[in-house]
Amino acid sequence: WGEVKKPQWQPLEVCVQDGSTPRATALILKRKIPYSDRAMFYVSRGPIVDWNDENLIRELFEKIQQEAQRHKAAFIK
Repeated sequence: WGEVKKPQWQPLEVCVQDGSTPRATALILKRKIPYSDRAMFYVSRGPIVDWNDENLIRELFEKIQQEAQRHKAAFIK
């Protein structure tokens, strides 16, 4: 999906792994906000995660937040 949305959107993958096994993931689409040095993040259909595992959810969203800060995202939708 990220490749289809290029060039307007830049796909970024965030993944929580246990060794080489993925436990949670999110495909973030990043787009620059015009006339700004900021970006917006869009997670289409939300992340893939076990919604019953609070620690896993927290870990995934911490990684998403770190990416948002690194890319100067004004918001995540």
